[in-house]
Amino acid sequence: MKNELHYARGTLRVAFSEIKFFYTRTCKRQWQTLRQMKLQNVKSLPEVITRSQVLRIVGAANTQRMAAIA
Repeated sequence: MKNELHYARGTLRVAFSEIKFFYTRTCKRQWQTLRQMKLQNVKSLPEVITRSQVLRIVGAANTQRMAAIA
């Protein structure tokens, strides 16, 4: 899922939790592999928009209220 489909970290975490729950609670299997697997915590910076992008967003607002919110 990570390498071929390029899923986001949150999606991978949900899928891993589902698999882990299924095999530990539903099927009652004690697999050492599931205990050892952990997802990496990847810290990434948020994407920053440019000044011109901000002006386009504010300019697209229909009302002054929406422009102030933007």
